[in-house]
Amino acid sequence: MKKLFALSFVLFFAIFGKAQNVAINNDGSNADSSAMLDVKSNTKGLLMPRMTTVQRLAIVKPAMGLMVYDTDAKSVWSYNGSAWANLSGAPMKFPYEQYLDTVATALELNNTTGKGIYTSSRSNYAIVALSDSSDAIYSHSNLGNGVYGYSNTSNGVYGYSYKSNGVYAKSLNGTGLYATSNVGMAMDAYNSSVGQPTINTYNQKGKSIYGTSEADDGIYGLAKKSDKAGVHGYNSTTSGLGVFGEALNGIGVQGTATTGTAVNAVASTSGTAVNAVASNNGTALKGISTTGYALVTSGKVQIYGGNTNPSDGAVLTSDASGNAVWKKQNIAFYEQFTGNLTSSYDYKTLANGAETKILFGLEHYDGSNNFTVYTTGTPQSSSSRFVAPQKGYYHFDANFECLYTNPNGTTFKGKMKIFIKASRSGAGIPVYPGFAYGTVPTGYGNLNLIAANCSGDVFLNVGDYVEMIAFQENTENNVLRVNVATFNGHLIF
Repeated sequence: MKKLFALSFVLFFAIFGKAQNVAINNDGSNADSSAMLDVKSNTKGLLMPRMTTVQRLAIVKPAMGLMVYDTDAKSVWSYNGSAWANLSGAPMKFPYEQYLDTVATALELNNTTGKGIYTSSRSNYAIVALSDSSDAIYSHSNLGNGVYGYSNTSNGVYGYSYKSNGVYAKSLNGTGLYATSNVGMAMDAYNSSVGQPTINTYNQKGKSIYGTSEADDGIYGLAKKSDKAGVHGYNSTTSGLGVFGEALNGIGVQGTATTGTAVNAVASTSGTAVNAVASNNGTALKGISTTGYALVTSGKVQIYGGNTNPSDGAVLTSDASGNAVWKKQNIAFYEQFTGNLTSSYDYKTLANGAETKILFGLEHYDGSNNFTVYTTGTPQSSSSRFVAPQKGYYHFDANFECLYTNPNGTTFKGKMKIFIKASRSGAGIPVYPGFAYGTVPTGYGNLNLIAANCSGDVFLNVGDYVEMIAFQENTENNVLRVNVATFNGHLIF
């Protein structure tokens, strides 16, 4: 068998050895004149040597142009004289230019982990794409950025379109268009079409436009036409916001106008035209005008929260600094001493030579709910105390009767006085709008009835408090017992 093979081999080269090229086929056609070896088949291919990467690298002194199939890399490799090159993944050589006229996608790259396309240019555009009828660049990413552009001095991403979108960004869960800049504008858009928005954004679940800045305006809009807005926000729902601005220390939303309206907010149905929130010590809404109106409203106005204390029938006024406050028209109280309280504390006794606060347990009315009624037990500092809910002039009246019982049968010898004591909140400075000495009637034997009354006006700040105080001093060193006491007051203006 070996002899037969050798004989056939010799006869083959004897017949074809002087041929310029060789053809291997089933139809008897000649080899192409440009090829030394021309292999033709409709059912079979060319099977070159197959080996692993280790085996390929172990070839001793590979010839330039040597080709093998790497089973590990699953690609064809060729030796270029100094190194092996992967022919299946060889990079394109630049500059590269290609023109196509097809409805199919000109270039499509899919990468499961890294970047689909990454280009860099130090002085010009990194990517230039032109399309007459569809998207020049369309990019899709499940987790990362659809299009990411970065530039040190110029535009990170620049889009231009005659009739459609210069830049169109869409995101299912992340940010449709995210722009950042260290020095210049993060996003600059220009539109010459009448009636068309320069920037049109849509988001089904999150924020349509979100702008943040470390040192300047997060979003800045400028309109040069008198009846147009620099920033226009519209919400078609019943509870959403057209424009929302949030600031930790600065201004959430700022509008500036030379002659027009700085901020124009309209709620056509049941929504809120302007919703401003200052969480800490900032200003929720601030209007400044030199000669015009700082604030003009057409519709309902609601003011509440903070120190305004709104209530039914209250009048909105302000202090000397312009701070608005609702002044209640029903700031008034009327309290009465009652001796039938069940209490372990002796609230009826007036010690000799000491001031005693009268404790009131029966309240006839307290329009502003600012008088604390004493009920039972050890009285607190706030018991039977009226606290001014707002600044203004107040009038107070106090009436008092007490009984003096002396076992020796003598009449009361000493002094008795009552007074209305007002104290500044936090300062402890007493003010006495009312002060009166008691009188000692005769003809009661060893039971003396002592009465006194007083009234007065006093100016109170918010938080100042007022109490009724009694003082008695007698030569017998005896105590007195409260019989009747009333205390009332109200806001004058």
